[in-house]
Formats: sequence, C-alpha cells, structure tokens
Amino acid sequence: MPLNDDLRARYSDLLFPEAESEDEEILELLHRSLATPEPPERLRAAIRRQARNLRRAGTAPHEARRLRERGVLPPDTAGPALPEPSVSSGRSPGPLRVLAGMLAALLALGALVLVYQALLPSGGETPAGPASPTIAPGTPTPVAPLTANQLRARLRYPLFVPTQLPPGTVAAYSVDGPGPEALVTITFSTPDGAPLFVLVQGPADRIPPSAGGEPIQLANGTMARYFADFGKTPGSPALEWTQDGTLLTLIGGTYGRDQLVAVADSLSAETDLVLLDARLLPTPTTRPAPSPTVPPARAIPGHLALALGDQLLLDGSRLTEPGGVSTPVWSPSGDWVAYRNIGQRTVVVRAASGAGRTDLATAIPNGPLRLFAWSPVEDLLAIAPDNGGLYLYRPANGESWAIPNVDGIVGSLAWSPSGDSLALVAMSDPAAQRPDALVVVAVADGTARVVARGDQAHLELAGWWPDGNGLLYWEYPLASQSLAADGAPLRSLDLTTGTVTTLTTMLPDREALAVGMPSKAEPAIVLASGQGRQHWTGKHLVHCTLPTGTCQVLPVSNEERVTLFPSWSPSAGLVAFVEAPTLSEQPAEPEALRSWIAARRLRIVHPDGSPAFSVPPELEAGILQARWVTGQALLVLQATGPGTVRLLWLDAASGTVVELADLSGAIPDPPVDAYGTPTVQIADIVAWHP
Repeated sequence: MPLNDDLRARYSDLLFPEAESEDEEILELLHRSLATPEPPERLRAAIRRQARNLRRAGTAPHEARRLRERGVLPPDTAGPALPEPSVSSGRSPGPLRVLAGMLAALLALGALVLVYQALLPSGGETPAGPASPTIAPGTPTPVAPLTANQLRARLRYPLFVPTQLPPGTVAAYSVDGPGPEALVTITFSTPDGAPLFVLVQGPADRIPPSAGGEPIQLANGTMARYFADFGKTPGSPALEWTQDGTLLTLIGGTYGRDQLVAVADSLSAETDLVLLDARLLPTPTTRPAPSPTVPPARAIPGHLALALGDQLLLDGSRLTEPGGVSTPVWSPSGDWVAYRNIGQRTVVVRAASGAGRTDLATAIPNGPLRLFAWSPVEDLLAIAPDNGGLYLYRPANGESWAIPNVDGIVGSLAWSPSGDSLALVAMSDPAAQRPDALVVVAVADGTARVVARGDQAHLELAGWWPDGNGLLYWEYPLASQSLAADGAPLRSLDLTTGTVTTLTTMLPDREALAVGMPSKAEPAIVLASGQGRQHWTGKHLVHCTLPTGTCQVLPVSNEERVTLFPSWSPSAGLVAFVEAPTLSEQPAEPEALRSWIAARRLRIVHPDGSPAFSVPPELEAGILQARWVTGQALLVLQATGPGTVRLLWLDAASGTVVELADLSGAIPDPPVDAYGTPTVQIADIVAWHP
C-alpha cells in the first residue's frame, strides 16, 4: 500500500492489500475472542470456513505457496500443523494471518493449548491493555540473553524474578509488545525440557484479575488466589495475585500448589538475573562496571555520562548506584544529570560533579517513578509517576509542584521545542469508558486541551514537529502491544489546523525516527519505515515533510539491504544510519547471526540520500547504532567480535575515532535479540553535553 494511505487506520493497518471485507470482520472477532475463555461460535464457523476455502483446490499453487509462507495455510503435509512461531522464522507474516492460521489449526485439532489471555471488562468491550502472549510450558522460545534489570528499564511496572530455583533450571523469556506496558513471560524448565512453571507479569491497572480461586496468604502478607484448574490455561494449576502494581500469574507445568507458593514467596523485584535459553545464572547486582579504555574527559570535548550496571561515570568519575543505572540525561545547562535507578524504581538527580544525590521519590508522590524529561530551555524536569499525575522539579532550589488538570496515568511525555508546553498521552480508563487521549498542557498554568483520542487504539507519543506546530504519535490498532510489535501507523497532527495525516507504518520506537533541524523552513523527519518486527527485512528510510504529510523513500538502499536507526545532525543537516543485509529468514545458527551483525555498517548522507562523509574503515562492520551529538560528531555502538562491544566517538569531518569504553561485560552476547534489535541502545547507557 502506498504511504499516506488513510485506509491504514484501524483494522486495515493489519490487512493485506488484497484483503476482503470478511477479513476485517474476522480480525475484529479474533481480537475480541482472545479476551474470552472460548471463541464465540460465529468465530469458530468463520475460521473453519476460511481455512476450508483456502485449502481447496481452487487456490492456485503459487497462491497456496504464498499463503503457507504467511502462515495462513499449514505446511503441505498429510494433516494440519501449527505454523512456525515468528521468532524462529525470518518471514514477517501479517498478524491476522498468523492468528487465523494458528486458531484454524488448533480448532481442527480440537484443542486450544495453554493460551494466556487478558479478560475483557465485559463481553462486548475491546481490551484496554495489551494483548496477551501464548504460553507453551516446556517449549521455550529461542531468545537472546537479557538481564532482568534491562527488562525493568523498559517497563512501567515492577518485574519480579525468583531467587530460589533448582540447580540447572533453564529459563526463556518473551515480551509481548514493545511498550512500557508489555507483558513479560518467563518459562522455567529442567535441562531436558520438562516444564516446571511459567511466570507471566503485566501492569495490574491494565489487566483485570481472574475471578474465583482459593484465597492463599503469601509470606509477605499478600493475598493470592489458587486455581486447581486455571480457566486461561485449562488443566494447569495457577497462582495469581497483585503486588506493587504488577499482576503476577504462576502457571504450573510439573509444579503443583505448594511449589508455586514457594516460588511466589521467593520473588524479588530487585534481584538481577541473566535470562537465557540456557542455565539461569544469577548476576550480582553490584557487579563492577567495565572500565573506559580512554578517560572521556580527556579524550573528547564536552561532558559524558555513562551508565554501566550499578556504576554511573560522570566524566570518568565513578559513582556507585545500588539497584542499577539507566537512561542518563543532562539538563540544558549541563549542571545536572537525571537517570533511572532500576531496582529502586525511582528517578535520581545529581549535580554534574556527582555531588548532591536527590532521590525524587522523596519529593514526588504516586511512585514508582520512571518517566521523566528535561525542558529544552531550562533546568526544569517533568516527572510522570506510574500511579498518576504530572510534576515539575527544579534542582537549583529543590522545589517541586504538580501540574493541575493531570491526575490520571501518563503513558508518554514530550516537551515542546519552546519549553512552554508538554504533550502527553493520558491513558485510558476502562471503568470510566475513557479512551487514550493525546493532550497538550501549558506549563505556566496547567491549561490542558485534548487534541486527539484513541477510541479503540492505544496512543504512543513519538515527539513534536521540530518547529513546535504539530505532534507525531503512533496508534496501536485495537490497543494491542503485540500487534504493534509488527508495526503501527505513525500519525502527524497539525496543531494549527487539527489535520491528522498518516505518514507510514513502522515499529513504534523513537530510536527509529529522527527529527530534522528546527530552523528549516519546512519541518521534516527521517524514519525507518516498514512492517514486521524483524530488523533484517522490509526496513527502509523515508523522508517526510510534515506540513504536507508527503513522504519519499530515500534512495540509499535496495531490496538486498535494510536501513535502520536514522539520526539527524543537529546543525549540519546530515543523516547517519545503519545499513545491513536483508535476510529471507532468521539466522538458524549463532555464526549466521554473528555474520549478519558483522555486516552492519555506518553510512552518512545528505537528506536527499547523496553521500556526505566517508566512514573510516574500522567502522565498516558491526555497527549496532550511531547518534549525532554535534554537527560533525557521533556516538557509535560497535560489536567488534563475539562478546565484544565498544562505545566510540567519531569525528565525521576528520575521520578520527576515539574509544570511550569497553562495554563487553555490560551488554549480552549476542548484542541483538531474536528479531535483530540491539538489546541495549545508546540512550539507555550514555548522554553527552557540550
């Protein structure tokens, strides 16, 4: 479908160009059915009819082959078979076809196997929260290694992990959705694959708890509910409860009631564990951070803040931060740095010298604290607590105050370029039948105006136009994090006219979108467009002019290459990005994945796609991400070999490369997840100030 096609709104975002009206109806029914224990009979009949018709001889051989590749038809065998999970297939089938193919096969077999699903508030409503993942204990999804603290940094709710497990336990994690409300599933098995239990977690304010069950008091005094036969996973025992804003569900494989209770009593929201498709290895929370190869203060201009484990490096000075550090950001003056303490679930502000540590949980109510942003024009910090409200904090005098008219939960936040307004997403309230709303708030007096509503979609703020006259946001179809993980429409809202334009469909990731220079007469952005969560297929750079909503594919690649992570120079008008080979399927062997990582290279072009600076030979391989910090300098993450990652400073004009830190001990190996996404991005660990 062409860019800017307004038909991409809502369900049509998920359908193929050749889809018929019945496909849209089935999509809606599929979504609704996954929030109820059993699909309605109308859906059963529709799925059977679709599957039967597609399997008939009237389907042309080439069309049948295409449908099998997309997961609509089962493999060409004697009987129906489940489609391969997308994590082990390099193809990117449409979400409708994956669901329809999966349910058709399951219904043909006569069973729905261990499907964990979020319940609707009532039978006819669309779920407000993310779609729930499929759980198959004993068959862990192949995943890349990740630590619990790295997952916690992405979520707005506490993530719990067991502290006591049998020796040799194997763990595999999966994340359903890209946003801070994504559900996390961790499957624990014996070394030979026998399922022990599954731990599923999500935000308690978005997922209604299950009704019924036997009350059980846990060791910490929390009341849980035990289900001998859990309705969401028939035949399995389960334990469900809410703790510190997280809805937790333990589902037994070989574990029974007493063992599930013992696991629940051992859970911790601070312990850091390495989650691998291998042995579960505790990672000490206080592990030492890797030492920078070159002291940043001497090697490069300006000031560098680097977050490594429980160490914060400010211009080379080490500060210990028990609980883990993430997302450092300098204030506009450079006098202050704010960052997240992952384990303590708070935001901390320090002076540039490292002195005067302030835990904002002591000044801001409604914690935990996760979401924050500095004003672009003054040292004023906006904080949106996880339990509602919006606050401002001025570190110079320690003053903090609430912004009026904002009392609900804020899902995403961004300052206007002038610093006089804040844009935010006010999260939906199912009880009040209030959908997500995009709101602009005046900082001076708290005047708030709703500029867009999500209806049955979840909204995620991408940012402001560079001139401040408009907003960019993603609209998650059917409010599903899982569907949005394969791409969501990017909308452009002109605040002067109220006009909304659909620019493209892309992964809802701010690092995949680069905003142009504010001084340009025509504000523009460059983004990595394309559907499918796999980074190695279907991704290309697009240049969009915002007032007109016109977009053009940059002539910087072809079908044999994907282009990722654009970054726009703040003054020189150059675009840097990562280029990598297109793959037809997911690398099956570790060496194949390493070869793909090694083939990622840095390119620097003008906005029209014409070449600009040449890249030094040492940066022609292994580039995970690059980000401009001045008109001619970039920070670069590079994987130089197995288990080896380094942070670099590149002066593009001179070609000078300075190694700032060896990150090999701080980033998992391989440094990308099961879809090719870097497990750690530049914004997670480093910030620079002139």
